[in-house]
Amino acid sequence: VFGCYDFRHRDKRKLDIVFRSNTSLVNLDLSSAKLILNSEAVLIFLDSLEKNKTLQSLDISGWKFYLDLRNSIHVKDLIGSLKNMMKASSLRTVSLAKCAVHVRVANSAPNTLANIHTNIQQHNLVNNSVETLQVLEVDVFIDNGQQDGGAKKYKIRDFMSLITFKQLSWLNIAETLVRDSSIPVDDDSLCKFFESLNTKFPKIERLHLGNWIFNTKDPDMTKKKLKVALPGLTKLKRLNLDIVNNMRDDRGPGSVSQSYIIKLLLTKIPNLNQVGSLMGKIPDEEMDTFCKCLRDIGVSRMFKVETLFISSHVRDLMKRLESYRRMNTKYNAVTGEIELSPRPGRLNNFSKKVNLKNLLDN
Repeated sequence: VFGCYDFRHRDKRKLDIVFRSNTSLVNLDLSSAKLILNSEAVLIFLDSLEKNKTLQSLDISGWKFYLDLRNSIHVKDLIGSLKNMMKASSLRTVSLAKCAVHVRVANSAPNTLANIHTNIQQHNLVNNSVETLQVLEVDVFIDNGQQDGGAKKYKIRDFMSLITFKQLSWLNIAETLVRDSSIPVDDDSLCKFFESLNTKFPKIERLHLGNWIFNTKDPDMTKKKLKVALPGLTKLKRLNLDIVNNMRDDRGPGSVSQSYIIKLLLTKIPNLNQVGSLMGKIPDEEMDTFCKCLRDIGVSRMFKVETLFISSHVRDLMKRLESYRRMNTKYNAVTGEIELSPRPGRLNNFSKKVNLKNLLDN
């Protein structure tokens, strides 16, 4: 449709034909194009998207964006175009998987991440149509021209509070499997992410956090904040924690156990009824916590654990779960799901004990 940087008037006309003149366009997959867009190209792209009233699914996975935010007028134009597109959009499904966003900010910016948040949040970006958002393995690079080694790398999770998605029900924000490319989630980032889910994604039902690596240092503070944020996610029913064994940083002197995060996620989200652990590969320390949480849930209500195949890790998980006599455990070899349920006649008594236990834990 158009070149990487060489956007001319003829390219804009081509976009107008694709997006505005085509009144039957519903699904568009441009992921194979792997385009590279600068600020001017992004403006044209957003303007063309705004004019289309039929497109419901857009996939631009693998694209790269180079945004120059040193000029305040340019920033205003970009945010204005984004705001107009999001307001007019009929998109229901958007995939930005493995995209990279390179941002150049003013040399005088003292804190680049805080600076971008301040500049964007005041514009109140809101979308009322997107229901599924795929932003797995999205990296953001910010360069203020003063950092040794060039741009500083961030993850898209650090920017999820900038836009409100009122209809979003499924968010896939998984990280890469390659540990060298990962940025561990610290206390501040973890708390802000779940706090933003409450305020920015009021209808979130399904959340995919695959391959996240937790590296918190202040568990008391983090527990306190998460115990406030997580109960507010009343519509969240499915939580995906694929490749759970990667959900911790390497142990070292003075390291803090991260198993408390798994416990909070499983026990403090009120209506959670399914958790994904596709490989079932969980370290011993996390396995104990994981199974105890599932036990407390399984004696009080129906719950599913999603796995991928029968491995030694899944067998170990099943063996532990089956040892709990207060609940039924059933494995479906076709779907890979482990189904937990209270045993007949035990629900009332044991749910009372679990509720009392949770109250005491608080």
